[in-house]
Amino acid sequence: MASIPLVLGLESEEISEEQKSFAVAGRIVAFNPIHRNNVYGVLAKAWANRHDFQVNEIEEILYTVSFMNEYDLSYVLDNAPWAIGGFLFNLR
Repeated sequence: MASIPLVLGLESEEISEEQKSFAVAGRIVAFNPIHRNNVYGVLAKAWANRHDFQVNEIEEILYTVSFMNEYDLSYVLDNAPWAIGGFLFNLR
């Protein structure tokens, strides 16, 4: 699998400059696409972050996740791997 650049999809005007500093790209290892809202719902329950985060869909199984602070980003990266619907969510 090719490496995922960290800046994918960060051109969105909905993402603040601060959030761009605390963002990762992730790919779900699945055959079928999973809707962004479903991805967000699963991750919100699993992560229980102190602050909200934003999920942007780049392709059918490729997303960016932007956090409000470094603490939440570090928690997610330090406690990986994560699964969505039984499929690996690979973060970089």
